[in-house]
Amino acid sequence: MKNEVFSQRLKNARLIQGMTQDEVVFALGETLSKNALSRYERGEMMPRYHILVALAKVLKVQLEYFFRPFTVSISQLDFRTKQELPSMERERLQLEVSAIMERYLLTEQLLGLESRFVNPLQALPALKTAEEAEEAAQRLREAWKLGDHGLMNIYGMIESFGIKVIEITTSEAFDGMTGTVNDNIPMIVVNTAMTVERKRFTVLHELAHILLWFDASLEPKMIERICNRFAGAVLMPSELLKDLIGPTREQIGLRELILIKNHFGISLQALMYRAAELNYISRATIDRFRNYIKTNPREVDLGDFHGKETADRFEQLVVRAYHSNRITRSKAAELLQVQEQDLDRFYDVIW
Repeated sequence: MKNEVFSQRLKNARLIQGMTQDEVVFALGETLSKNALSRYERGEMMPRYHILVALAKVLKVQLEYFFRPFTVSISQLDFRTKQELPSMERERLQLEVSAIMERYLLTEQLLGLESRFVNPLQALPALKTAEEAEEAAQRLREAWKLGDHGLMNIYGMIESFGIKVIEITTSEAFDGMTGTVNDNIPMIVVNTAMTVERKRFTVLHELAHILLWFDASLEPKMIERICNRFAGAVLMPSELLKDLIGPTREQIGLRELILIKNHFGISLQALMYRAAELNYISRATIDRFRNYIKTNPREVDLGDFHGKETADRFEQLVVRAYHSNRITRSKAAELLQVQEQDLDRFYDVIW
């Protein structure tokens, strides 16, 4: 059993790093042959200690990782990508997310916490139109007591209701995905490569895939449109947007939009498309905007959200466990996947 766990962990660590067996052997110099590495991954033999240490360094894991029992299964993965991801990249993403969730759930277990999720929209009928997403978004705001104002910390809000949010660094073709951990914990994954405004919108789009039901007759493109409408409505309620830009406009200024983006954390594009779908701006206005923004889709030098959006609940729980003497400093480093000496100096300030 020990060899089976080790062999799969070794292979997983290699795949997460996106390395071939040849690349691992090259990184280790002449200390390991490809044949030996293959036998390790098949569970046919175990490496000596100095090889094990070298493998951990090359694959950027702690030694403990190789022997930790598997405690997480991820199912119902649903990817959102700009283009089809290679199967190896999909596998790498799934393995990386699984490794993160193992450490996350272990930390919760050490603190005696239990993940609980109840879908506040489970009683809604299957959605057929984008307009129905407006009602669903309003129902969510009421259920989660969000009011009608802007949202400062979307990640934190979602996690407080039992949905795990993870950021990973990967290909720009990947936007986000949803999945289920151990059959009962919903999960949202977003790409760190996106702008903060795009991440905020994407995580709400993925939230729609978790909370909403869709009519079986709908095409995938229509489902995505409904999820976009839901994300926009949660991020910027119709009445709030009406208060910000007034009734139907024939023209709107760039500086006006940037100020809204900076304060409410919504991209210029999402803001304008939201205004267009609510008929707050004219078709000619949105057409002029599309021509303007198509050469700068990342909105470089066009404002930045003044708030902060980070998936830091897991780190907060690790720090809590550390200062509650539930884990050692070395265990904290292992959970956070950093070297012990690299733990922030603030970890050791205690009152």
